[in-house]
Amino acid sequence: MRTNEALEKILREIKRRRLKPKQIIENYGQETLKQIITYLNKHYGFTVTDIVAYLNLTGIAYFRELLRKLGIKLEKTWGYYTKPLPHNKTEELLRKAATNQKIQQTIQYIKQHNKPPPWFQELSEEQKAATILWLNHKEKQSLRKIGKILGQHPTKLSLLLKKHGTQPKKPYRKPITNPQDKAYLVGLRTGDLTVRVNGGSLVAQVGTTHYTAWHQLFQKLFSKYTSTIHEVPRYRPKKTPQYEWIIIATLHPQDKWILEQPKDKVPEWIKQSKELFLAYLAGYTDSEGTWYPLVHYGRKRRKGDRRKYYYITFSAANNDKQLLEDIKKTMEELLSIHGYITIAHKEGETGRLSKKPGYKLVVAGKNAVKLAELLLPYLKHPDRAERAKLAVKHGSRYLTQEQLQEWRNQRQKEKQQTQKDIELARKTYQQKHKNPQTTKPTSTSFSLSLENSSKFWVNLEKM
Repeated sequence: MRTNEALEKILREIKRRRLKPKQIIENYGQETLKQIITYLNKHYGFTVTDIVAYLNLTGIAYFRELLRKLGIKLEKTWGYYTKPLPHNKTEELLRKAATNQKIQQTIQYIKQHNKPPPWFQELSEEQKAATILWLNHKEKQSLRKIGKILGQHPTKLSLLLKKHGTQPKKPYRKPITNPQDKAYLVGLRTGDLTVRVNGGSLVAQVGTTHYTAWHQLFQKLFSKYTSTIHEVPRYRPKKTPQYEWIIIATLHPQDKWILEQPKDKVPEWIKQSKELFLAYLAGYTDSEGTWYPLVHYGRKRRKGDRRKYYYITFSAANNDKQLLEDIKKTMEELLSIHGYITIAHKEGETGRLSKKPGYKLVVAGKNAVKLAELLLPYLKHPDRAERAKLAVKHGSRYLTQEQLQEWRNQRQKEKQQTQKDIELARKTYQQKHKNPQTTKPTSTSFSLSLENSSKFWVNLEKM
């Protein structure tokens, strides 16, 4: 049994001479090869692909067969990043990429054209690795995205990087610790947001035709805690509109506390603080609430008609009347804002997805304006924030025709943006699926990375 010091010496020799398993057996024996593989797995947390790269192999199938013959069963690890690589050359290769003109030209071409340049195959293996490493570390592109651009599988890119002693960038995730962000997330989940465990990962997702607004919301809320945010166009042939977006953020496993939060009432810990309740209500408003002008009819005039007056109103909808009653009660106690519950739609009403009766919490006049002023610092949905600003700007008096026109303009702006978002979903989906009518609808067929979304907007504006 060789000591760790002896194994480290052999590891350095493997990297220097680029030895493969057959050569290791010839030089040091089969038992030493078994010790090296086990040492890399247990001491450095190497996975199968990490060890394959370190032993200078080009494929995984041969290595798996070698493990079977040697009788080695690798332990499951968190991956190569749990412990530092021996002889880590990540920073060294990044410095080479920064000073190499050919590599920088390649990187700029890929960023501008979203495809490899004509000279890409002429680059040396090290130059290709440096290009991929720069895109991964400096441009913050995932290996999955880089693989789609270069037409190669992410595992192959990972092997190439590790073969040159470098580490792909670890996905960034940390638990949500800010109490107000926690309260906001609980409110958002009470509405449209879904949080669930999918394939062992905790994910927060929403399906929407309002891509732009929710894209910004996810960035504001989740970018501090995770780097894994995907935006997926989805085709639904039996729905109107047929195209929408699924936006997904992968959260830290410690955030599973959110799954235990009630959705039929305001959690007690949120009721203990005015700031936490405001954050909660902002999350729920971004999902289910809004401000708008409501018409009020005056007395009958001599001509027999009635004059119309408009004043600012806030409402938030839900099928659960008990939840709205709890929000109303807490709002009165903590904020001194009064509202009432009314029926939004009756049970079994045609033209609605839900057959249950719907209710809405309504806050009118000066109370609606006060609520807008209090919630504005906590809102993350851009459309809700714009409407809250209009409410504060116009105040509790009846709206003038000029003020009413501002609300109409805001509504028109939102509708136009939604149509652009739907069209973007259609174009993006059809780039992957040539004939969506014959393709089974899926929410994971094609993923649009955040870095690429702006390019799609530019192309859409040119239409």
